[in-house]
Amino acid sequence: MDDEAPVFEREVARHFSGDGEAAAEAYWDAVEGMISRGGFDILGHLDLIRKNNPHGEYFNPQGTRYRRRLRQIAPLAAHSGAVIEVNTGGLNRGKTADPYPSLELLKLLQGEGGFINNKDVFFHTMLFLNISHNFVFCYIFCHGG
Repeated sequence: MDDEAPVFEREVARHFSGDGEAAAEAYWDAVEGMISRGGFDILGHLDLIRKNNPHGEYFNPQGTRYRRRLRQIAPLAAHSGAVIEVNTGGLNRGKTADPYPSLELLKLLQGEGGFINNKDVFFHTMLFLNISHNFVFCYIFCHGG
């Protein structure tokens, strides 16, 4: 998921016969399994699959299937006990229009009481997201970045 677009395209073709919707379903199945198994303190890059799908080439992030998966993952992630990382790498490199998790998923996580951490410590991103202490508690690690 975190590779460059040509590799992503090749792997979707190889493992899913080019069916990006099936790739997205498999991704969310793997994320759900990982969250269910636990054993980690920070859940990062929650919806990284969006990185190589900037224009909906592989799956429709506004579609029923994808949004249903967001609604399924949000309570699992929020109640996992892990801190949920907000990562702006894709946003800052122009790969995505918003951070990981997406604004939609952040709102769902917030509704479930998820504990959010802005790993990148880019305060302007928090302003961009219009997140205040009333919307979601943001914990910023000050030691070691």
